[in-house]
Amino acid sequence: MVQYVGDHDGRDTRSLWRHVFRLAANAHISSFAFDNESLVKRLLIIALALVLASPAVADIPPPGQHTASPKFWKTAHRWVTNFSPFAFDGPVTGLISDRSGGAWFGLGQTVEHISSFGAVQNYTITKQWLWQVWSLARDPSGRIWFSLGQSGRIGTLDKYGRAYTLVVVARRFNPDIRKIVFAPNGDLWFQDYGRASIGRRSSDGSVKEIPTANGAWPIDIEFCNGRMWAVTQGNAHDAIYRIDGNLDSVFRFHDWKRYGESSLACDAGGRLWYSHFSAYRTYSRQGYIDRDGGTYEAAAMLQDERVFSAPDRGTVWFSGFRSFAPTAYDRARLTLLERNGKGQTVNDMTLPIPWPVFSGTLTAARDGTVWLGIWYPHSVVRLSHFR
Repeated sequence: MVQYVGDHDGRDTRSLWRHVFRLAANAHISSFAFDNESLVKRLLIIALALVLASPAVADIPPPGQHTASPKFWKTAHRWVTNFSPFAFDGPVTGLISDRSGGAWFGLGQTVEHISSFGAVQNYTITKQWLWQVWSLARDPSGRIWFSLGQSGRIGTLDKYGRAYTLVVVARRFNPDIRKIVFAPNGDLWFQDYGRASIGRRSSDGSVKEIPTANGAWPIDIEFCNGRMWAVTQGNAHDAIYRIDGNLDSVFRFHDWKRYGESSLACDAGGRLWYSHFSAYRTYSRQGYIDRDGGTYEAAAMLQDERVFSAPDRGTVWFSGFRSFAPTAYDRARLTLLERNGKGQTVNDMTLPIPWPVFSGTLTAARDGTVWLGIWYPHSVVRLSHFR
């Protein structure tokens, strides 16, 4: 099923005006009289066209629907379009860009796709499993895969859009398969939050897991510089681990202790970026590990900062809000920072979106288009240099 969500393919508004005046003229010709009723109808049509065709500045996308046309956000220097998913049974998860200007994302028991010209298509996962889609990943051949949390399953879509799943860890072992990442050789790595371990499914279908130290929870995983990395939290073992290819040895690289949420991302320069903040938001840090194992750390630029990879663009993005002691927490605005492979900040934008509604899913395409997942109302926002 495909839903068209607005005029996003670059057509100018002159065709819309021609259509408006044609409707008005037809209404007049058919009535053979320029009475008050037909005049009111034509004026209403023209007023509607003015609203839809003018590039007004949007304060925030309309809840639960797409914008009638892209709106220009001055603080982001981009055009914004809001897309409503088909499903409304969970937060937006696993947002990744495709290579043709669109994006894939998970929501509830569905995987959905937005094309470059604004068509939304959804693929429903078999209701038999009743598990939420946790994350998406693209394998080396370009196929989209998804994880299904406590079912212990992963899945993919065939060329006809049909979803099928396979077991990675049996349900009786209490798995919780969250983030999945593909290595260049086709191995699928996964974060098993339920079993406090990091796993790998080889191309031959064999699966092996290694537990984290002292039962610390795996919070994020990332492939960088030919290795898989993981960050853990809990039991005073908040740390970054480097995992060798054979999964037999784990290197505890950096100890944080008593910090809270953490995230990892890899840029084109081979830097493994991390960002973390304390559970009480009293302390936030960011830094990176370079190709040679050297480390850099500094105070975070944003509060509640998280970092995201944009592999199609080779950059990393940081999200959060600027005020470290906001007087009205729910009024804090979402801020995005982009850093390139040299560690330079190349984009800095504060959006007219309240920070708390951000779902924590972000990706960026090669042309600089940014995709955001919004927690409530459930929607996906596209920020683009073009209408």
